[in-house]
This record gives sequence, structure tokens and C-alpha cells, in this order.
Amino acid sequence: MDQPQNNTPQKPVIEHKDGAIKAAVWPNEGANGPYHTVSIFRIYKAQDGKWKQTKSFRAKDMPVVARVATEINQQIAALA
Repeated sequence: MDQPQNNTPQKPVIEHKDGAIKAAVWPNEGANGPYHTVSIFRIYKAQDGKWKQTKSFRAKDMPVVARVATEINQQIAALA
């Protein structure tokens, strides 16, 4: 993900969560103009009790990943 010149971290323009699956849409600028990238991850509580996230999914997560991806795709289209 690209960051502004002043090193201030960007925030996602869209976030969507369904259960343990979360997606974030990031704004970017390229040679051909603005575009968006998407991060999808699973949130879980580790054995040490801390909340963490991973980009690995279990087979049972895949229907939720698909729903989140569809929703995010629709929200990105609405930005245009």
C-alpha cells in the first residue's frame, strides 16, 4: 500500500466485517490515476489472549470470504 509523502499512515476508505472476516479498501495513486487495493484477513484470538489477524483462511471461512469480497466489490463500484 502506498503512503503519502508526509509519512502519515493512510486509513482505508472502506472497511467491511462479517464475523471473523474483515476487508479494507485502500486508496492508491498510479501512473494511470487513482485505484484501490483490497486486503482481506481473518481475526482470531491467539493462545496468549491477544487479538491477531492472518491472511490465511480455513475451508469453512471461504463462503464468508466470498460474501465479503462481493460486498467490497459493490462498494468500490459505488465510489466510481
